[in-house]
Amino acid sequence: MPLPAIRSIAFTLLLLLAAGCRSAGPAPSESPVAGTPFLRCDTATSPPIRYYLAPAPDGPRPLLVVIQGSGCGPLFEARRDGLSATSAQDLIFTLAAGRFAVLVVEKPGVIPESPPVDDAGTADQASPEFRRLHSLPSWARALSTAIDAARADPRIDGRADIRLLGMSEGAITAARLARQRSDVSHIAFISGFGCDQWDDMLIVARRDALAGASTATTSAGDWAIAVRAALARTEAGLRAVAARPDSTELFEGQTHLFWSTFGRACPADDLARARAEVLVAYGTADEQVDADGVEAIRAARIEAGRPITVIPILGGDHMLNTRDTAPFQNLVGVFRESLDWMTLESPRSHR
Repeated sequence: MPLPAIRSIAFTLLLLLAAGCRSAGPAPSESPVAGTPFLRCDTATSPPIRYYLAPAPDGPRPLLVVIQGSGCGPLFEARRDGLSATSAQDLIFTLAAGRFAVLVVEKPGVIPESPPVDDAGTADQASPEFRRLHSLPSWARALSTAIDAARADPRIDGRADIRLLGMSEGAITAARLARQRSDVSHIAFISGFGCDQWDDMLIVARRDALAGASTATTSAGDWAIAVRAALARTEAGLRAVAARPDSTELFEGQTHLFWSTFGRACPADDLARARAEVLVAYGTADEQVDADGVEAIRAARIEAGRPITVIPILGGDHMLNTRDTAPFQNLVGVFRESLDWMTLESPRSHR
């Protein structure tokens, strides 16, 4: 199953909180995103990478990079009443309460500030450029380029370590960045998988087939047939990906290139090698990934002799929602707890 983006939840979440702050005035090469604390900026690279930066209102602060989930939707959607944040970046800036500057980066191949698209958490409506470019290595490089550009901004505390917060696909990418960059002090890893999503996809296919069968009306033989059929469909798709790993063909809403890079990542290994402090939050009833497999990250950190903070949401789905809580309440709580945790003094210093 694809890891969906956080789709258009920022407005709903912001209704729960006070309005955010405004950033400092823009430089000539920047322009403000109306109604938000963010400035739209482009890197000096060719082609340029679009990023959005919200400096803290009271002077330079460390950089917090929020990495969105999967799909081809823009970070700010163009709607009738203006631009609407799609990845909770406005909310997170509000929760940060001046402790961090917030950075979000547009995925190469996504049209910035474009209208909403159907199934934005997938590549179904993606541009040919997005389908061709979007892989874990290329996305991590683009993020690093934008991070370096933002850290050079005088409104950012460029000497401080950076913090990463990623959800779903964003968590997988954050884990890779934390491994690659020695200047990452904290990473909040939310609703990602433990190691190798191909394995998760087979487990979820089996689990869903069993859940779809009624114990009152289905025999054990029928269950076995349903499970074998579900596993066969998933296996066929994965074999096609293995045969053509760089293809822009789609399987389960994402390209072969996506599944051969993001899908074969091992965040447990990446985070075992990362010097950063690690916080993992997940729903125990996540419908997208195998929640039990997330414990591979804890095991890897233990083996590496590194600390880890784990927040399981009992009965939580991929968005951490549970039956007994309001929509997104748990997610907002995890965001808040992650930011408080990131504010604690790191046991190490980058410089």
